Amino acid sequence: MILDKSLRPKTPVDEPPAYDGGSSTSTNAASSLDPWATPSSTTSYFPDAKSRLDPFSESIDDHPTAPIAVMVKPTPPPSPSGKTSTGWMSQLIGTPKYKQDEEVRQTVLALLRGVIQKGEGQNSATTIDIIQCCIAACSARGMSFDKIAQERSIQGHTPLYWSIVKITSGSSSLPQAQNSLAPPSNPSGTDFIPVFNLLVALPLTPDGYADAIQACIMTSSHAMLERLQPHSPTPALHIPGEEDTHGRDIVTVVNAEDTEGSIAGAFRMQALVKDFQRRLRVLNEVKVDFIARGRMWSIKFFVWSPSLKNSPESRIPGVRHGAWVVMLELVENSHDTWLNSRLAIGQPEAKSASDSTVSQTPIVLWMASSGQNQLSGDEVQKYRYASRGPIYRALSDHPQASSLQFDGCPYIREDGSLDLFLDAKLVQPEENRPSPWAMPPAIASLMSAMSK
Repeated sequence: MILDKSLRPKTPVDEPPAYDGGSSTSTNAASSLDPWATPSSTTSYFPDAKSRLDPFSESIDDHPTAPIAVMVKPTPPPSPSGKTSTGWMSQLIGTPKYKQDEEVRQTVLALLRGVIQKGEGQNSATTIDIIQCCIAACSARGMSFDKIAQERSIQGHTPLYWSIVKITSGSSSLPQAQNSLAPPSNPSGTDFIPVFNLLVALPLTPDGYADAIQACIMTSSHAMLERLQPHSPTPALHIPGEEDTHGRDIVTVVNAEDTEGSIAGAFRMQALVKDFQRRLRVLNEVKVDFIARGRMWSIKFFVWSPSLKNSPESRIPGVRHGAWVVMLELVENSHDTWLNSRLAIGQPEAKSASDSTVSQTPIVLWMASSGQNQLSGDEVQKYRYASRGPIYRALSDHPQASSLQFDGCPYIREDGSLDLFLDAKLVQPEENRPSPWAMPPAIASLMSAMSK
């Protein structure tokens, strides 16, 4: 049927909005909302996509650092037909909040890259202002600055990783361990200490903490490891019901890798393990972690039990339930290496001048990589090949070492602390290796000279 034109409805059917030019209504509505405006200025603290900070070409000093006012959530502008855009078109272009959140995230990452790239010589107050500005912006949007700051956004690593690298490649004015022989080489490294202090104070994620540990290993900085350990996302092992007053510093590690610098790969580690017997009896484990020669090592005393049967510790031959064992291993993410070392335990002293029953030499355990295999830090290699995994010594196999579990042991200080000394070379052991309990002549002469 054909309708006459005069009978057709005169009301036009709604057409899709034209996007070639916005109406004055939408323009005014959009311009009236400035989510980043402050009471004193309408200038955005975060530039748009075209003028966003390029941390590798612009200076972070060119951008304001004042606190950011809490922004009001914008509403979408009306369409030319008077209706709000909904449906598939809204899903396609994304909501304003999503777009603005992503804009904030990218700008925060750019500012953090700028802080790391331009941090040398920068005023610490400016650095703090920039980071606090980023925190305020994320808080106003309900975003987590902690997670954004721990993204691997700078060449595959986090800003915390690069702050450690910058400090150790310049100068670390962080408190050095006693007797440390690593002097500052360049005072410019101190410019990044405020950045490190701010970033390490964030609640670290396991991945962020692991990346920071990798920076300590890569730079062979035990001092930075000590500063990082109290911020581990894994709680420190301590006696329940008692405050861990020392935190991760319960064990004091002295990095002496330069002591035998004339020998390639030689280093010395000295540790003071506090409250040794009590912690081992209650917690069944006492561990010392340290970094030397670009690798992370761990010395652990533990009590063997049947629950360890499915772990590498179960490979210790002839160990009985309840035996005390000492272990030396290479920690994950450390390069494979040979090891030829000896571990000296305790500094015994006679209780009186007439007491001649106590030897004046410490307990000495020879610990080295076995066979033709290097030690490995890879967990898969440790489980698959026992010769590449940790080195174990059962203290019950040594008449002097077995006394460590008894009260009044002369190798333990009166305050309950235990001294440990590890002298090592990263070389393949000789074919004619001595007994695990023997003291090589060269080491015996060294110990004799030290005691004088």
